[in-house]
Amino acid sequence: MTDWPIDILPLIDRLAQEKPIAQGLLVGKHKTTPHWPGTWQSIALHELATLAFTQRYDLAVIALYHSYYEGNLAANNPALPINQPDSIAGSKNQQLLVQGITRLRDLLARRVLVLASPDFGATLHALGFSQIEQLSQDLVIWQFNILSYKQVPDWLNSKYWANPENWNKYRW
Repeated sequence: MTDWPIDILPLIDRLAQEKPIAQGLLVGKHKTTPHWPGTWQSIALHELATLAFTQRYDLAVIALYHSYYEGNLAANNPALPINQPDSIAGSKNQQLLVQGITRLRDLLARRVLVLASPDFGATLHALGFSQIEQLSQDLVIWQFNILSYKQVPDWLNSKYWANPENWNKYRW
């Protein structure tokens, strides 16, 4: 059993049915690694910035709801005043979180799942994440999947442009 506020096993199982999970990465301070499909590695939040790129994980899961991430940051940097978001340390922690999520998204994982409080919505949306579930008023699940990141517009096909069959037939 992990120290998650909810059981996300049904969601992980659903994602594993869509695309199998061989290797997973769990980011945060966890008592144990969960019994989810595939092999999971657990790392602390502060280790994310220095994690070597030796493999690409099928799924990464990170929790960013306030009490959880503040507890993780406080455990890793007890001298920083985390509850003061306007302070330099608070903005530095926010910047480290964004850099860590971006590193997960761009380099370390094919899909990233974020459990976040609604306060992180604008940041996650700006990073290309889409909201997949609202579990409660205080907890939202976001996902980044490069394969479904952007909907393909209807005009982006060979019928309308870049169609080799129409080369030298029409003058634009």
